Amino acid sequence: MKSVMMRNIIIWVMILVSFTMFFNFISNYKKNKYEIWSYSLPKLSTSPIIIFDDTLYFTDKKNKIYSLSKNGHLNWKIDLKCPLQKKLIVDKDHVLTRTNASYITFYPHSTKDCKNPEKLHIINRKNGLLDRIKKTKVLSYQKIADEIYYSTTTELFKFNIEQKKQIQIFDFNLNDVRLGGFDSDFHINGLYLYMKNQYQDVFAIDTKSNKVAWRFNSEWKIGEEDLIDRNQRSQSLIYDDNVIYTVNKVQHSSAADVYAFDANTGRILGRHHIEAGASPGRLSSSNRNIYVSSNDGRVHAMSKRNLYPVWDVPVRGRVLGALVPYEGRVYAGTQAGGIIGLDEKTGKRLYYYPTRHPIPGTPAIEDGIIYFATNGGSIHAVRLPEEHTSDSTGGEN
Repeated sequence: MKSVMMRNIIIWVMILVSFTMFFNFISNYKKNKYEIWSYSLPKLSTSPIIIFDDTLYFTDKKNKIYSLSKNGHLNWKIDLKCPLQKKLIVDKDHVLTRTNASYITFYPHSTKDCKNPEKLHIINRKNGLLDRIKKTKVLSYQKIADEIYYSTTTELFKFNIEQKKQIQIFDFNLNDVRLGGFDSDFHINGLYLYMKNQYQDVFAIDTKSNKVAWRFNSEWKIGEEDLIDRNQRSQSLIYDDNVIYTVNKVQHSSAADVYAFDANTGRILGRHHIEAGASPGRLSSSNRNIYVSSNDGRVHAMSKRNLYPVWDVPVRGRVLGALVPYEGRVYAGTQAGGIIGLDEKTGKRLYYYPTRHPIPGTPAIEDGIIYFATNGGSIHAVRLPEEHTSDSTGGEN
């Protein structure tokens, strides 16, 4: 009896070993065939990869910002001595990021040299030198030309870099307690600055008159503590073809609603409910759809403007970054480890590239190459197969 049991155990062990060897063979085959280069970091990166002027920009968890050429060579890096927010803005002149004071509370051992918590850092894009620090507690920010718009807990400012001139757009109003706490992504189009506050209200600010052009007041009740997943709000806000899209957490619930607003008037064009919730709820758009991932490991595609459901599919592991549209597919990194590529029309998985570690941020794609960071502390450049960069439907990998 014991010999039979031992034989069965040996058989199962051999099967397991064989399966592991086969999986490693497939993974290494794909890596050797498609991976162009990898770059090791001293600490993992959760930031999105941003491509600007044939250069990659990203941050790591060791307080540094990096500039890499598209062939994987380091141009510069700068240590800001403080943990960094995931958000990174890059334009022709500058790189903007904000240091994160919450780490001082939760991880004091890693922030002993941090002198500028929750400050906005403006860095020269060409040489990586620090131009200046806005020594104000900054919640969110956006830059257009020479002007930076940024919010504090109670105020909204416009700062001109060249003139070194700052204008207060508006201050906290005791008669309007919802006019403040702008902590979402900002978007600027024409004269309008679009943003969302901590109560999930959406605003369009006329930057010429410095007045509110339109606003959407959510059902969020001020003074009521959110009892369910209170830290699961999404700061995502995007602009696409004269429409503003946001993800709003439902108070006292895990659920979330995706909204579409007319960018000129604020009229609600569509609303899509996600019962499982969506955090961090990074929205993205393509010529066809609007995309967001949900907390239950699914990816949702909605029609533009009216947000009618097109498809929603389960994926292997949650998606924490935004989905990236490219050549008729949407790509994302997963917490299970791996890059997935889904058909924009159907949601069918057409591509899978395995990785040893989870991918917490948003990848970037250019010229058929996808760039992404992993929790293992490395940046990778992987060439997408030609059959997946054409308009053909291809097959599942």
